[in-house]
Amino acid sequence: MLAVAVGFVLAVAIASAFLQDSLCRAVPGLTQFRSLCRTIFSPILSAVLSSAPGVPQHVAVTARAESITILWESARTWIHFEEYQVQVRQVLKAPPAVAVDDAVFASLRESGMSPSEVKRLQQQSTSAKDSDDWRTVYEGTQPVAEVNGLAGGVPLVVRARAVNSAGSSPWSVEVQVAPKQNPVRGGGRGELYEWTQSSGALEIRVPNLSQETTSKDVKFECRKQHLALTVNKMVVFKGVPFGSEGVRTDETFWQLDRSPDAVCVVLEVAKFKALEKWACIVVGEPEVDVRKVTFFDPRSAASGNLPSL
Repeated sequence: MLAVAVGFVLAVAIASAFLQDSLCRAVPGLTQFRSLCRTIFSPILSAVLSSAPGVPQHVAVTARAESITILWESARTWIHFEEYQVQVRQVLKAPPAVAVDDAVFASLRESGMSPSEVKRLQQQSTSAKDSDDWRTVYEGTQPVAEVNGLAGGVPLVVRARAVNSAGSSPWSVEVQVAPKQNPVRGGGRGELYEWTQSSGALEIRVPNLSQETTSKDVKFECRKQHLALTVNKMVVFKGVPFGSEGVRTDETFWQLDRSPDAVCVVLEVAKFKALEKWACIVVGEPEVDVRKVTFFDPRSAASGNLPSL
């Protein structure tokens, strides 16, 4: 009981050091009491207020459609409340192991590769590296931040730190995350493809291929728990299907669609589990926000209802 009483008296005394002038003027003797408390506890308060903040701990990031939510554990020091800063930077793919010059790109064009594919490789060769440009996206007192307006599918690195009058803490452990894409007809886009989904299947398109592309240039592997597609010796995707029960191999097929301008590979991948919402084609590819995925129900079209199944 004695310890509790002493603690209570100390708490009241320290709190009194922060009393407002208007309150002190309203209560006789309170101004003198506040001055006494400040004199007695000034060494303690100075030590507390000058202590550097701690590093935010357990930073966790949740990805949604073109946005992320960042949470961390507070690193507050006693009495003195600090603010927080959150920064993000974009992560690009590692540069190619061998430098690629203009002559190589010219030979690729002569070999029949489409202009869009050559342009993509040129951009990857010249700019594929981690960006060093950190961007501050949050400054505030709450240990939570929501960042909107991000590019879906583009990986980011997130870090946080605490700041007070004594300075800044070191940056927290960096966390990598990729904001999800807003689904269009249930699907999204990868580096070389675009896709949509219905309640029972995925349609995947690899557009803008050269006219010289033939069926011999397409390699498609389909097993219940494995999908892989290579076009013109370029891996479009490869891995485990996102669906919990995989795909129906006997109902999955592909074809080449030709037009006067380009060739497109079209795949129809049948879901083994109907009505399941897929976030991506194979695990590890850019994901869409499945909370926003809706399936078109032809039976409801006449009534104008398009329910989310």
